[in-house]
Amino acid sequence: MKNSEIGGLDLAAYCKSYGYESNDADRCSQRISLAEACNWQHRAPGHRAVQESGPYSTSCVNPKGQPVGGIRDMNGYCHHRFPMSADVEVALANGTTWACQTTIDKSLACGWQYQKRDLAARQNGFLWTCYQ
Repeated sequence: MKNSEIGGLDLAAYCKSYGYESNDADRCSQRISLAEACNWQHRAPGHRAVQESGPYSTSCVNPKGQPVGGIRDMNGYCHHRFPMSADVEVALANGTTWACQTTIDKSLACGWQYQKRDLAARQNGFLWTCYQ
């Protein structure tokens, strides 16, 4: 049967299955711990992130409190953190908080949720529904 409704789409469960903490209608997202990004960037544990005057002025300090530079490759950190998300990228959420985000392919999410191939997602009002 073509175009028969299978059921609704749970975007939150889909995003959580990949390790993201939240989602909106289009993206999965995870706030970035700047300290973790510092540790990754400088390849050593125990770093702290210090924000001088906003999200564009973060610097990293080592465990002794000495400055070691900033985070030069935030996209690289997101790819490291979410290796199963090919198109993950860094974004500034709400103008103040860095986040790793990936766009949700609704039809792919339908396939994941219902474990079937060739499903299509359609928006019905504010909800997404999966069809075969």
